[in-house]
Amino acid sequence: MSNYNPICVQQIQFGIFAKNDDPQLWDYYENLGRNIFKTIPRTEFEMRICKKDFGMRHRQERIIERVNEQVDQEVKNCVTQLDELNDKVRLQIQEIGDLKEKIGDLRKQSNTHFGWSLVIVIILAIIFRDYL
Repeated sequence: MSNYNPICVQQIQFGIFAKNDDPQLWDYYENLGRNIFKTIPRTEFEMRICKKDFGMRHRQERIIERVNEQVDQEVKNCVTQLDELNDKVRLQIQEIGDLKEKIGDLRKQSNTHFGWSLVIVIILAIIFRDYL
């Protein structure tokens, strides 16, 4: 290999030198450090890459933790909004109940007034029947 090696420059543990488009002919390397590279078989390369987690588990756990925190916050916000809406609905239900009571009272009063009005009309009709 030449002095310039992209594997070393990138400071990665494993690398592939793809000479052409057939993966069977590629060279697989392990970076041993200090610009020393060990050729390894493809099967070993794949096995070691699959076992290596490259800190992904920790990153995945942190991402899941952050997503769960955001979901929890959104749920709390939604619950708060629902509680506020429930309070408003309860107040409106109470107002509707109060209005129903007032309407009921007005009906009773109007029925009473209507009854007296009818009696007065009948009395007036009897008194003034000669003029009708």
